[in-house]
Amino acid sequence: TLTTLILTLNAIGVEGAKHIANALVHNKSLTTLDLASNKIETEGTRYIANALLNNKTLKTLSFGNNDIGLEGAKCLVNELLSNETLAMLKFSEQDASADGSQYLQDMSLYLTANVTWSK
Repeated sequence: TLTTLILTLNAIGVEGAKHIANALVHNKSLTTLDLASNKIETEGTRYIANALLNNKTLKTLSFGNNDIGLEGAKCLVNELLSNETLAMLKFSEQDASADGSQYLQDMSLYLTANVTWSK
């Protein structure tokens, strides 16, 4: 079974994020997913974030350099509040704007102890 999927620098975009999100909802084995540098943007982030609500196996998500914006940052963090499985979110080189970065830092205080933030 597949436990690690690394898709760094594949330019999957919003449409690719939508397909990955659909797979995440049904996946029972993936523990590590690297989506860094894929032009996922705000809309793609919404798809991934919504999938995290139902995913019970993913422990590490690398999501850096995807230009998610403030709304994407809010969406991702709000969904993570309900996820008890994810243990590490790698969020480097994110163009979420100063407000988005601050939002992530502020919201991290409210996340459950299972999440480790990584730059």
